[in-house]
Amino acid sequence: VWLFALKCLPAWLGKLCVFRRLHDFAFGRSAFDVMSKDLGFSAEAIGALTYLYGDYGLPPDQAPFGLHAMVETHYGGGAYFPTGGSKSVALTIAATIASRGGRCLVRAPVTEIRDDGVVCRGVFLRCRRGVVSNAGAVNTYRLAGLEPPAFAAPSVALLYVFVGLKGGGEDLGLEAANTWIHDGWRPDEAWANFKSLDDTFPVCFLSCGSTKDDAKNDADTSTLQLLVPVHAAWFAEWKAKKVQHRGQAYEDLKTKLADRLLETYLYPRYPKTRGRVAHCVVASPLTTDFYLAANDGATYGLSHAKDRFDPAVQFGDLHTQVKPGLFLVGQDHLTVGVASALLSGVVTATYVDKLAGALALLDAVAFAAG
Repeated sequence: VWLFALKCLPAWLGKLCVFRRLHDFAFGRSAFDVMSKDLGFSAEAIGALTYLYGDYGLPPDQAPFGLHAMVETHYGGGAYFPTGGSKSVALTIAATIASRGGRCLVRAPVTEIRDDGVVCRGVFLRCRRGVVSNAGAVNTYRLAGLEPPAFAAPSVALLYVFVGLKGGGEDLGLEAANTWIHDGWRPDEAWANFKSLDDTFPVCFLSCGSTKDDAKNDADTSTLQLLVPVHAAWFAEWKAKKVQHRGQAYEDLKTKLADRLLETYLYPRYPKTRGRVAHCVVASPLTTDFYLAANDGATYGLSHAKDRFDPAVQFGDLHTQVKPGLFLVGQDHLTVGVASALLSGVVTATYVDKLAGALALLDAVAFAAG
């Protein structure tokens, strides 16, 4: 957290305040390296202790120890699910923006970022204090007409399967929980062996969303989702085609993958769901690119490899201020995750306006305490 807090400062000052030895320990070595050499854990024990690595999309032999420590600490007190589902987050934020005189525009993709505003479908929107971009580092630099950031490696691409079921959570035996299903205790080996869609997936994420939602009052239906990593290149032949018009071969591939995930992961875990699937939608990396303006299906934005957290990168291309009047916020600014996104908002607000940032920090502290 201290590294990211320093991003409230000008880049030159933030670099001076970095404790290099602490930084090198936290972000200069992989989680596997620290746990095996410093703590003496076996590879199997490390696999058990790092089962959450899917949250940042890199196996523990590639991800920095400090990143995994933050994720593990985050879940130390349990996890939460927004009442009403993820849409309630967007609705609450939109209402807050509107209450302060702002506006939320949809179906208005940004085509250009200027020094004093943005262009959305040919309409210029002036920004009084500058532009704060949550479009990701690569998109932000491109839209601003700048050279791409030096560190631009994409994160993992994912295949999603969204499932609608006939029957309530209790009837189907669903748990109000997330489940990570791994191919053994050695994620490094599982990823090394994952070279085609015919190979065993290194990991699968299974989440029963409706069962976790206290606001759901329909006892006759349930929803859940499955996620597995894939390589965007495996879907490249359909990249130039329009969404929902990519041809029968593409649809057949998605159906085949959905059936495989249901048979391999869902039915063994929750056998009562067999024969109760009413609806199934598959989203490939191409879907992610279309709806999230991602690059190569990079759900988590930039890769969370060790190089990303080097001070030269953190206080260079990924610093809060890209250039005068243009500021970065979101998962490329700090790290992936809801908590990180909230912290990024506070950091950027503090950088842009010290008073606004201080008030945002006080609000966050008061919320956490209450």
